Amino acid sequence: MLRPALFVATLFALLPGAAWGSGLDIPDLGAAELASGSTGAASPTDATALTYNPAGLAQQKGFRALIDLRAVQEKLTFQRLNADGSNEDGWLPVSNAGGPTIAPMFGLSYALTRLPVPFTIALGGHPASGYTGLAFPDPLAIYPRDDSGSYRKGGTYAGEVAREAPQRYSLISNDSLVYTFDLGVAVCLMRKLDLGVTFRGQYAHFVSKQAIYGNPNTAGENAGWDADLAVDATSAFTPSATLGASYALPFGLAVGASFELPSDIHAHGTMTLTNGPALTVAKATQKGNQADLVVKFPWIARAGLKLSRPAFDLELDFTYDAWSRYDAIELDPHDVSIVSDSGTTKVQPSRLVKGLQDAQSLRFGGVFRPGTLASALSFLTVRAGVLGETSAVPSSYTALDQANWERLSASVGLGFALGGYQLVVAYAHFFQPDRQVRDSAVQQSAPNLPAADVSIVGNGDYHAQIDVADVSLSGAWGQY
Repeated sequence: MLRPALFVATLFALLPGAAWGSGLDIPDLGAAELASGSTGAASPTDATALTYNPAGLAQQKGFRALIDLRAVQEKLTFQRLNADGSNEDGWLPVSNAGGPTIAPMFGLSYALTRLPVPFTIALGGHPASGYTGLAFPDPLAIYPRDDSGSYRKGGTYAGEVAREAPQRYSLISNDSLVYTFDLGVAVCLMRKLDLGVTFRGQYAHFVSKQAIYGNPNTAGENAGWDADLAVDATSAFTPSATLGASYALPFGLAVGASFELPSDIHAHGTMTLTNGPALTVAKATQKGNQADLVVKFPWIARAGLKLSRPAFDLELDFTYDAWSRYDAIELDPHDVSIVSDSGTTKVQPSRLVKGLQDAQSLRFGGVFRPGTLASALSFLTVRAGVLGETSAVPSSYTALDQANWERLSASVGLGFALGGYQLVVAYAHFFQPDRQVRDSAVQQSAPNLPAADVSIVGNGDYHAQIDVADVSLSGAWGQY
């Protein structure tokens, strides 16, 4: 009979691939900031201040608006191997077939300067910084069917399916969304010190699929005993906030810092089990499909130093992301049972270890204004930057849902003044060294088997790289 606690624990193993910050995804927000190495902690000059440092809103006079559209494409390839590097089972390499993810953001700010204590108020919304959809071979889609849609009989199919979808126990697909709505307020004190706060509410919708191995008697990876588990979980509102400060120094220098509070997302979800050939014959079914999960996201500290001159700006930033908070996913099923010929067993709460660690990044970038050299180019700005990050994912926990490790990015961008508007286009490429994992702790999803009999499925060679294209349009009106 299926062991229900482990059965349901595997459902959410791959959900929180949508996140933000150093180490797990693609930083960060805004075409201008992306082109400048994802800097912006010192004194941001547009609506991305809501995330980078809300104190930057205090210097944004009048009414301002920003719309931004980003496309993220992740190339991810996995060649599964044994711990000794061998491949006697003939596993084929698999690659992400998901297309680019389009991520929109917006921001509006208004400076109230005629009050006894002038301040700026802002509204905005942005996706988690850079989540991209993932799609890998689905074993149940590979199995041949007859004219009625039933699986064809024959012992040779299971081996071929296992070779074509060797990643199935860790990930088949993940197409999730985390979107944040922001309300920010900032004040300028003594003409040099800016203070700001962003209050945010996060909406999360997790959609994912992976395979489990359901043989109740025999260890192994016979794909005939697989079942697909599809998960759909939603959290309508998770509160959080970011505090920021910026201080103007002599010689065109500004220093700034911000602190984003941690957040715990409580999502409610459904799960759907689709049996493969063997489990269809065994008539294993589930009763009930509701469950809650808790995912703990990190606090993030940012600090930056910016130098501004008529011809150029330069900025150096540092970030620290406490991803060690994301050590596990807690799952609490509601009246979910596994039913088979052996009886009915109620699913108990479980905890799925993810094994992450804190991560840091160093970012450097700037903007050059060629109009200071030739007035005919006064409409143009040129941006460039680099970014280096440590990994939040230890080698032993590398998996297709946690495939963003240490990396370096190079970015470029151009800005065009169009009347009262500013158009910025940006491109960044993220380089990641290939990982050869031979000490994996990533286990097969096999709820029927004792822990000692569960296969390790994360060993192999991983290749990942990310391309990001971004375009933004902003405008500023008045000095109210």
